[in-house]
Amino acid sequence: MTMRVIFFVFLVLSLVTIMFGELEIATATVEATTDVAVLKVYIPYFFGYENQEIEGWLNRLVWENTSAFVDEAIREIRNGYRYLKEEGFIDPHRKPLRGEIYIRGRAYAVNERLVSIAIDFYKYVLTAAHGHEERKSFTVDLNDGKILKLSQLLNLEQRQIVREEVIKLIKKELHTSKFTPESIESVKRHPLEENFYLTRDSVVIFFAKYEMTPGYVGIPEFVIPFSKLGIDPEKLTSVMDDL
Repeated sequence: MTMRVIFFVFLVLSLVTIMFGELEIATATVEATTDVAVLKVYIPYFFGYENQEIEGWLNRLVWENTSAFVDEAIREIRNGYRYLKEEGFIDPHRKPLRGEIYIRGRAYAVNERLVSIAIDFYKYVLTAAHGHEERKSFTVDLNDGKILKLSQLLNLEQRQIVREEVIKLIKKELHTSKFTPESIESVKRHPLEENFYLTRDSVVIFFAKYEMTPGYVGIPEFVIPFSKLGIDPEKLTSVMDDL
């Protein structure tokens, strides 16, 4: 089967991000339709930074994670399509069936030194009962290009406050079907090290789909304002700098 691709690529300057130490952030948009899938991608694109090595590395970090997900999803969709065709479920006279790939990323310039990235991935494979979604996040020190864990940004006391605040937010929702007492136990056991990102005013903790909630909830996240942690975001750096 010949692949026919409609491919649009363009950059749109973000209205929310904006130059810290000359680092600018735009949104790179890719929309494509192939014979087996509809693809929509909206990811951060970094430019204008004085350290071009760090700038290039940030863009590779985002694109390599994005392209790896797309490649794997396309393989799964093609395999599903091939199976359905072999089993006689594909009617050549009807509108073609297509899988779906949707990716949306966002980046936050927390201050002149820290940039935080969160990317949501979704795919629907033709043979699946429902779609699959996941999130990846990276908080980067622009001085050296290192990806930081939460323990490298918050001290022990601040991390304990984060844990307590997440538990408080869950307790407020226990009357719904979103969370259960076991959700609280999951938070108590969780290292809270990598599943987070930062905005200009908050730490956002998230959990994998199904990790602590039913699937319909999606990816649960909890917003903890820096003010509750006694943090001035303009001065936030790695805690290792204070040692």
